[in-house]
Amino acid sequence: MGKIRCMKLSPYRNLSQLFCGDKCGYLWIFDSNSMKLLDILEAHQDQVLGLDFSPIGDPEDDRGMLLATSSRDKEVRIYDTKKNYNLANIIDDHESTVIGLNFVSKLNNLSLCSIDCKSNIILRPILPDGSVGEASIKSLPPKTTMSGVMKGNTVAVGTDTKIQLGELKSKDFWSFNKSVFGNSSTSKDFIALEMDEGGVYLLASSKKNKDISVIDIKSGQH
Repeated sequence: MGKIRCMKLSPYRNLSQLFCGDKCGYLWIFDSNSMKLLDILEAHQDQVLGLDFSPIGDPEDDRGMLLATSSRDKEVRIYDTKKNYNLANIIDDHESTVIGLNFVSKLNNLSLCSIDCKSNIILRPILPDGSVGEASIKSLPPKTTMSGVMKGNTVAVGTDTKIQLGELKSKDFWSFNKSVFGNSSTSKDFIALEMDEGGVYLLASSKKNKDISVIDIKSGQH
């Protein structure tokens, strides 16, 4: 196993598994109870940097129980956990390293949001038959983007100097009007972000300080 770059537990009751993406592009699948190795997938041609599961757990829905991965090879891939991890889609609409991704569900509409290191955010609808619809793209001012996460309509982007918080107002309109930390802060290089399911709190890991901050998304306080 190469150096682990990301990991995620399956949220599905009938799939008690832990998924780990490594530096060599492999996806390691373990039984989360016994930690027995179940399978190894050659997921990407470079480092696996992001993992997420579709929130729709209905096995009868073609959008249900999907696993998405992102990588330094600039691709996003979608696997169907219901069909022995069959590769369902390869998405190559990014032009740089895809540092993070999340499925977003609202009123039975499912989308896949991904962020690359050139500060481009791409949102794509996942259609009822499991296919990927037309994408919308938001480009932030050039920064050294290191991490990103989205829950509901809230998105957070971590750069080398600060964290930007924004909101998806409509399919093609994003509003970024809040920053956390900033140039005067000692916390730098936000290499990992995670948000709670309700989109209330954000966890941010600083490579420089080697610490984790808890941020109230509404107020921006930490």
